[in-house]
Amino acid sequence: MRIPESELIINDDGSAFHIHLKPEELADKVILVGDPGRVDMVGEFLEEKEFRHASREFVSITGKYRGSRITVLSTGIGTDNIDIVLTELDSLANVDFKTREVRPEHRCLTILRIGTTGAIQPDIPLGSFIFSEVSVGCDGLLNWYADIDKVNIPEMEEAFKKHTHWALREGLSDFRLQCLTCLRPSSHSGSENTASPTSKWKVRRWQASPHISVTRRAQYAAPLPTDI
Repeated sequence: MRIPESELIINDDGSAFHIHLKPEELADKVILVGDPGRVDMVGEFLEEKEFRHASREFVSITGKYRGSRITVLSTGIGTDNIDIVLTELDSLANVDFKTREVRPEHRCLTILRIGTTGAIQPDIPLGSFIFSEVSVGCDGLLNWYADIDKVNIPEMEEAFKKHTHWALREGLSDFRLQCLTCLRPSSHSGSENTASPTSKWKVRRWQASPHISVTRRAQYAAPLPTDI
């Protein structure tokens, strides 16, 4: 299937339109941060840096950490920007930019998002370092993706609405919970896991889709660690 120019914009230098990465510049392991300034902070831990690209809020560096090739990329603010970034990462991984044809074999990326978050539990001190197990989306973005009911967690939705006294008019479905994004190695049998570059924790792998019907997206709510 050839993807038309209106659906996939490729820059003259062969890079993805927004994030300005070329297919060969993308590592299999990707760290996403919101603030562009954090790319250089994380990049300080990398060796053999290959490049540094910057376009608007999208800043990227690819290098190596303890022998593993890693791309660090900023998304800017909001789930809409994350959507743009993940869509273009998917294209870089699974579309031949010369022919615009979807590759027959899909490349699987490991994506970790590092950022900051609020908390609804009073026992979590400010400045705590956390690994989230559930990502709460109040923006309705996932409703634009296929198979949303395969990844949302209805019981968690109800618990969150009850805890926050969430009131929705009957028939509306703007509120959706995203799937588990970060877990202990043995806490989710049957899922594909791959070692995180940060610690003993493991990160669920995101199976990229050339048709952009991805619903299992890695969105993390964790402050920037001091030792990655």
